[in-house]
Amino acid sequence: KPVLGDIQIASIRSEEIQNLLVAKSKTLSYSVVKKINFLLSELFQYAHSEGDIAKNPMRNVKMPKKTLFKPEREIIALESEEVRALEQVAVMKRKNGLPLITHANLIVFLVHTGLRCGELQALKWSDIDFCSKTVTVNKNLSMVCDRDRNGERKNHKKAKIKGTKTTSGNRIVPLNTKAIAALKNLHTIYRKKGICSPNVVASLNGNMLSNDQLQRVLHRVLKYAEISKPFTLHQLRHTFATQTLNAGVPITVVSKWLGHANVSVTYNTYIHVLESVETTAVTLLEAI
Repeated sequence: KPVLGDIQIASIRSEEIQNLLVAKSKTLSYSVVKKINFLLSELFQYAHSEGDIAKNPMRNVKMPKKTLFKPEREIIALESEEVRALEQVAVMKRKNGLPLITHANLIVFLVHTGLRCGELQALKWSDIDFCSKTVTVNKNLSMVCDRDRNGERKNHKKAKIKGTKTTSGNRIVPLNTKAIAALKNLHTIYRKKGICSPNVVASLNGNMLSNDQLQRVLHRVLKYAEISKPFTLHQLRHTFATQTLNAGVPITVVSKWLGHANVSVTYNTYIHVLESVETTAVTLLEAI
């Protein structure tokens, strides 16, 4: 809706769908329009196989050229010294000995694991293996529209824990020393404040923290760390990917740790980092 929503499915022509994709290419990214194209392809293929339409109009539809799309958003990542500043804020204490920011260690954990925000929110302490220094990621928290019995949307959303975004999202991520320390510090803080919850992300009353609450924690940490970049929780994931690639970790391994569907997703997202690494490699080549 509104382009195709009021047209009978058998009356929808290839030209109308093609025009829709071209129009979307002017306001949306290539990856989003590609998903729209895939969704429509699946829909019309099913309608054709069920005999609802005589021919599939998607057979004559082509994805618009990449040059028509607006540029992808620039990937913003923290520098190494900025990551160190976050870590220092996480251990800062008030005069009474309690932490300056209760959940600051969650920010440190994210930047050293690359987990998605929803994966962190769904994480339980039982998913952490301190002996093997790993975290098992197999679920994701998402906000879904609450509906009444007639299927009508209500004015609010509710949290729902589901499987990960993709099958490759089910993974085991190694924990470095700083990620382990962040978890142990967080567990100690919870114990001192009387927070009792099986969830790694928990409020003072044991409930789960929302995206907005976690974003406010990040803003507070950035403020005390004197970092003025317009930063979001997802960019902590970009920071993890950038730092590991710059450290020389193979892209196939980084892709696995991030839970990407395939390595091409990682490559296309972080090609600028790989180009930087290649420039350094050329310099090293001169020294041989």
